[in-house]
Amino acid sequence: MQDDFDQIAFQCDLLALNASLEAARGGDAGKKFAQQAESFRMLSRDIVAGNQAPQRGQPGNRLRDIETRLENLLRQQEKISALAVEINDNSRSATDALQFEDVVAQVVVYSKKNADSLRTLASRIDLGRQAIAAGITANQDDIGSLTESFWRQVEALRAESDLPGELNPAGPCRQ
Repeated sequence: MQDDFDQIAFQCDLLALNASLEAARGGDAGKKFAQQAESFRMLSRDIVAGNQAPQRGQPGNRLRDIETRLENLLRQQEKISALAVEINDNSRSATDALQFEDVVAQVVVYSKKNADSLRTLASRIDLGRQAIAAGITANQDDIGSLTESFWRQVEALRAESDLPGELNPAGPCRQ
């Protein structure tokens, strides 16, 4: 029986240690864990004290008291476990939210960078279009000048060779 009491006291000490660790991790929510840790420590002391110095005529009362405390502590341990699971779930949700926020921030930066690249590309395309338009205008002027020069030379040749009729019935091409 002594071994059973020692084992129960040892288990209570372990439960107290576990509750103390959870209290440290739980922050404000850990206050309940700290209360439970103290209850487990007291139970362990009572078990050891009750086992070492039994009072006459009351060993059954002390054992029932210890049994009641153990049952209460086990119920409280279940509540602590449920709180630990809830804290873990909330931590996981908070981590997921932070990761989502980070992904959104990266998408925003990437979108801004792409928008800047698209503006630069549109500007370059516009400059190219303007250069092409200027080139076309210059080519049209050159073609008009060459055409006029060609028809003048044709007219000069016709005048020198006394060819009858007009070679270009529409006349010289002008711009």
